[in-house]
Amino acid sequence: MVSNGDTLAQELDAFVEKELKDNDTVIALLTNAKQRYKEVDVFGVPVKVRPVVPKNIRHQSEKSKDDPNSGKLDFVETITYTMLAGMCIEAPYTKPEFWKIVDDETGIAPETLTRFFDAANDTQKAIKTFRGK
Repeated sequence: MVSNGDTLAQELDAFVEKELKDNDTVIALLTNAKQRYKEVDVFGVPVKVRPVVPKNIRHQSEKSKDDPNSGKLDFVETITYTMLAGMCIEAPYTKPEFWKIVDDETGIAPETLTRFFDAANDTQKAIKTFRGK
């Protein structure tokens, strides 16, 4: 049996889906946003990354704090590889396994994640500056 809250949630989901599917402006916004990227130089290799930190990546860090393994290095590294992959636009960079292999060989994962976040923060600072004018 479906509770009233579940029914309302389903109705809302159906309404939002219909509105989004039929709205050319929303579709254009989502399409254009997905095509935007910044190139970050990762030791001589240009990597296309998202110009802002995606919501799932922002929340990944918060969720990991509650995990009982959060203090263990292997856990932190796994989260790092997932975040690196989530920031990237093109394969093979979109795979956490890629970043594990690179980190095993070079140790550059933490610095690279910092570079990706710095690139995204530059975009967010530019947006805030523009809005302030």
